[in-house]
Amino acid sequence: LAWVVGGNGKKESEIQNFGRSEMKLFIFFIFASVSNALFLKLIKQTFTKSFRNLNVGPRGFSSSIDGNIIEVDAIAEKTIIEDEYSSSTTLDLKNRLLSLSAVTSRGETIEEKQQALALSLIEAIERRNKVANPASSSDIIGTWSLAYSNTYLFRSSPFFMAARAVCKDGPEAERFNWFCKMHREALAFTSIGNVKQIVSETSLRSEFETKVAAFPGLPLTVKGTIVSTADIESRDSTEWTLYLDKVRIKEGTSNIPILNQFLNQYDGINSRQLGSLLESNIPTYSNPKPIFRTFF
Repeated sequence: LAWVVGGNGKKESEIQNFGRSEMKLFIFFIFASVSNALFLKLIKQTFTKSFRNLNVGPRGFSSSIDGNIIEVDAIAEKTIIEDEYSSSTTLDLKNRLLSLSAVTSRGETIEEKQQALALSLIEAIERRNKVANPASSSDIIGTWSLAYSNTYLFRSSPFFMAARAVCKDGPEAERFNWFCKMHREALAFTSIGNVKQIVSETSLRSEFETKVAAFPGLPLTVKGTIVSTADIESRDSTEWTLYLDKVRIKEGTSNIPILNQFLNQYDGINSRQLGSLLESNIPTYSNPKPIFRTFF
């Protein structure tokens, strides 16, 4: 994913054949489906082999990778080599990437060759990195707005990072990718607005703006921002371990006054309480804690 710093930031089978690991995935999918259905109802009624972020800010670009998320579609073999960028400044590379993002709707309508070009630009910028310990640098603290993604935009949230962490690479990951594809197709009537990550010393907060058509064919829409937060449990020079906390609708983001009053009082879904319940009843289940890697 590509992120632009904004605001005051300093600077992303059948049931009877289920085995134990598959049952964990099935349970988490139930939680995911119920959670998303609940939020959509509330609003409407009143990953390359990695999940990559490229962040643009006054101190340069930052690229983040979640090692638990695999690619949805294979990236074409790179056709651009570093020598072709030797005469380009870092600013030139950034501008080319942002221009590509603009014409492909943050990567949602990107073609295979364009995706390969975007990847080569990101890697060229990464190679010019001058920050030795990016994950522990204070430069990463701030508000980031999504500019480009090589996977579905919602996979930048801690909620979907945790969902992916439940799955092992291979068939489970493929099923998760299918689930994400179906989830996006189910939201075809929904337009996606700003997608942000807000980083503090201790937490990662995702904000995902949506606009839903209340009735097909009528100019009536319902707005809301889905927020998911995770604690940064541990960190080293290049990565964080995240622990999902809550998912809710952001206060004051609905355009329906009565719904706003209700949502302002609603504390959201506490994923840890549900996770603890599952852990106490299913010996093979443990709360997922995805690894989030960053480079800039």
